[in-house]
Amino acid sequence: MGLVVWLPFAPPVQDGHRRTYQQLLQWNDELPFVKFGLDPELRVVLSVEITPEAADARALGLAIARTLAVCDHLFDASARWLWPGSVPPVVEPGRVSRGRALLDRYAAELAELTGAPATLARGDRVAELGAPDREKAGDG
Repeated sequence: MGLVVWLPFAPPVQDGHRRTYQQLLQWNDELPFVKFGLDPELRVVLSVEITPEAADARALGLAIARTLAVCDHLFDASARWLWPGSVPPVVEPGRVSRGRALLDRYAAELAELTGAPATLARGDRVAELGAPDREKAGDG
């Protein structure tokens, strides 16, 4: 048994939103270690899986930080889903995330989302060993 951290990312998707599905598939390809999908009520969800071998407090903290970093990274691109039919709030350039302390704590492990120099922490090495090989699975 492993862990899955997921959060509702946007309200339910309406019929005829092919662009929405295309965008989710594109983000699944572009953003490592996270997956977008639809729950049974057609809400867009964002998830991070933690393998059983890597399931500990640090891996859980990293998974939560990763979902926060993705939400911050995609804020502008997903505003039309988050505020359908209305005007999203104005966000000043250079806005600091409300979760800055959490993001700073895991900054090295979130380099793929933040552009910071990559450093594999011990927990990520364990997670990497427990993760399926994408090329062998035919995804790469």
